Amino acid sequence: KQGYVPDGSGVWFQNKQLKPNERCVNDDELVLYLSKKL
Repeated sequence: KQGYVPDGSGVWFQNKQLKPNERCVNDDELVLYLSKKL
């Protein structure tokens, strides 16, 4: 809706990129980076 799309780096947890199916905790340390063309 706002033009943001995932940046393609995947999901990050505690400043580390997660591997597929890796376990993590759903808290404030779980991040999905987004980007938007200006």
